[in-house]
Amino acid sequence: TVEEDPLEVAREQFCQHYDGYGHLYACAEPTPLHFPTIQMHDSVIEEIPLAIIAANRPTVLYRCLLTVLRQPGGNRRTILVLVDGHHQEVKDLLNLLKIRFVVHDTDNEGITFGSGGSRISHHYRWALNTTFSLFPHTDKIIILEEDLLTA
Repeated sequence: TVEEDPLEVAREQFCQHYDGYGHLYACAEPTPLHFPTIQMHDSVIEEIPLAIIAANRPTVLYRCLLTVLRQPGGNRRTILVLVDGHHQEVKDLLNLLKIRFVVHDTDNEGITFGSGGSRISHHYRWALNTTFSLFPHTDKIIILEEDLLTA
């Protein structure tokens, strides 16, 4: 029951605050919150960090994460979501799914961006540096944007 499983309690609290997640809070058969890693034979992809660039589109990010975690080689251990700005719903979703994330707070950097492209390229540079810093033993990473689905 929900009272016995802390993860189900967290799911219920999340679903009381936010809409748009479909089967995450379906009564009969909710989307699982446990995603066992599906091993890949003769592949090193499971060890390559996956950096997901995100902003404030949590339901889109949720779909992206579901497709990643359901694929062979999808592994929470190597996923890092790099969030552009403080967005509570995004942080709550990632905490619920137990996905590691880092928030990029450009507001406190004192930088003025002339165009949307400047801000995006600044975020990507930060994301690359952050990912390689948090995974120091890798020489490659995979980058996805939050609106990409894997197959």
